[in-house]
Amino acid sequence: MSSAKVTRFTVARTGVFLAMAALGTTSSANWDGIVAHGGLLVGVAGLTEFTLAVSLFPEVRDHFRRRTEPCETRQEPLAQTLARLRAGSLWAAVAQHLEATEPADHWRQACWRYLAFAATFEESPAIAVFAVRIGGTAQNDAVAFVDRDADKILGRVVANALRDSGATS
Repeated sequence: MSSAKVTRFTVARTGVFLAMAALGTTSSANWDGIVAHGGLLVGVAGLTEFTLAVSLFPEVRDHFRRRTEPCETRQEPLAQTLARLRAGSLWAAVAQHLEATEPADHWRQACWRYLAFAATFEESPAIAVFAVRIGGTAQNDAVAFVDRDADKILGRVVANALRDSGATS
């Protein structure tokens, strides 16, 4: 359940969806028949529905804005980055090594946000440094375990293949 308030805008969006669904049920032909015989009319109707969806649904607008806005200038709150990180397989794969659930430090460089967590790796005190791509998908994220005292990388895990050097053992 969402905690978002129901507004007139929400009701209007629901009405548009309902109208589009009702129009879709009025035809007795299947889609390939409609497209084959309706040509221009189907194209206009499709473009109208697309325009309504883009204008009425903020999720769709945000999707297109993210696709056109360079990641270097894209704004993403820390809470959103943390939520995406924690929901991914990378976090699940290395969670047993983390000593804290909140980052001790975080910073941003170009398209990446880095989050540092206290950790233990191979029985050594470490810092888990997660690299999370701003506006990207979790497949590009990675974590490196750095020795707290020796500035030496103890291991790393890359989300897209969960390649590791012992981090998930």
